[in-house]
Amino acid sequence: MKVAALLTAKGKNTLKNKNIIKINNHEVIAYPAIAAKNSKLINHHYVSSDSNKILKICKKYGYQAIKRPTSISQKNSLHVEALIHSLDFM
Repeated sequence: MKVAALLTAKGKNTLKNKNIIKINNHEVIAYPAIAAKNSKLINHHYVSSDSNKILKICKKYGYQAIKRPTSISQKNSLHVEALIHSLDFM
């Protein structure tokens, strides 16, 4: 069975840089990335973001980057828009 993990993370959030701040020497986005990589059930790993920094961090953990367009990375953008864009990419 093929199972994919998809992390979605906008670069611009209400809390500035919340996904790339470090806690205990790891960026916040690294925690779900590591957890999914450690799962024996997941064999494909993707990250969707408009931030090159976030994409670069997740690439270190073996994730395939999906560069999200700015048009669906706004404050009022719906999460489902990022999911649909990612599914089209996959």
